[in-house]
Amino acid sequence: MVGVDGHSGIGPDTAITGVLSALDLAETGPDAYIAPAFHGIDAPRSYGGQLLAQGLVAAARTVPGAVPAHSLHAYFLRGGDPRKDTAFAVRRLRDGRRLCSRAVEIRQDERVLATMTVSFAAPAGGLSHQAGAPRVAPPEELPTLVEWSSGHGADPEHLWDMPTVETRVASDMPPHGSAAWHRMAGAVGDEPALHQALLVYLSDVTTLAGVLVPHGMPLGVEVADGQVWDAVSLDHAVWFHRAARADDWLLFLQDSPVAEGGRGLVRADVFDRGGLLVASIAQEGLFYPR
Repeated sequence: MVGVDGHSGIGPDTAITGVLSALDLAETGPDAYIAPAFHGIDAPRSYGGQLLAQGLVAAARTVPGAVPAHSLHAYFLRGGDPRKDTAFAVRRLRDGRRLCSRAVEIRQDERVLATMTVSFAAPAGGLSHQAGAPRVAPPEELPTLVEWSSGHGADPEHLWDMPTVETRVASDMPPHGSAAWHRMAGAVGDEPALHQALLVYLSDVTTLAGVLVPHGMPLGVEVADGQVWDAVSLDHAVWFHRAARADDWLLFLQDSPVAEGGRGLVRADVFDRGGLLVASIAQEGLFYPR
């Protein structure tokens, strides 16, 4: 459910190279692409954030000009095999004067792993406001996710290895929520579309774990009263407000307004180091005892 550093032996440089290669999709036909197998996390299923990042890249390849995405909405249908290549089929739903819409089907063999819709919009003037950024200590003064969760009694066997991402957890957590800084563990160039895709990659690192925080489990700790909890993503949405660099620290301010019927919902606002609100996220997961 959450990613940490330090178990697989994959170094950050190798991990970043692997992520960038996984996002460099090969065209196999009209609006059809394939991504090579790469798994930068020690887990049995394909990492959902990577699948959605790849889907966004596939959709963007079909949009004329360097028009940025402003939102994506996805449903996860089944788990993927991290050892297999993944195929992406794009449908062009609409090409308007200001908005372009695409649908993406994500497959392995004949199995549909996820579906997503992506909307693209050229920036335009108009109204502008945002919620204020929270007062949180800078990442350099905060513990890594391993240090944070270990300090709260997490079992290292229940932590996933994610050398592709650096994470720092804020100790001054808001009520019923959590705050964590994330960034890619290496420089990734300057292409804006790539940074959008990598922000999607980061959006799945600790988000679902926020459902457990209201139940007394600090971020990264998935054990309560001896019971280990696991989760799978059901759906995932991202709204892009401003351009942001995924290889610089981004603050994810998360809260979980509800958990019921075996499902939990998390919302997150993403701020850059200057306090600009760059993205918003909503994710729902299915939670079950491991």
